[in-house]
Amino acid sequence: MPFAHSRGVRIHYELEGDGPPLALMHGFSGNRTSWRGYGFVDALKGDYQLILIDARGHGESDKPHAPEAYDHRRLVDDIRRREPLQSR
Repeated sequence: MPFAHSRGVRIHYELEGDGPPLALMHGFSGNRTSWRGYGFVDALKGDYQLILIDARGHGESDKPHAPEAYDHRRLVDDIRRREPLQSR
């Protein structure tokens, strides 16, 4: 399972499809698998490389205990990548 690292927190993600990158971030209390259940992955993977992300505190990403770890700027940093993502 691939993980990116953001400020010491492991962020789990999956890559699916080919094309320009498109990051899909679930809402509160969801996880990356929600996109499959709603049919978005099948509909978009032919045109985009989908980046399905488990937000910090959700799914298989780390779950920090400190409230400041969930500041919106950190959540944005989790999505903005500084190194290439690797498929399995």
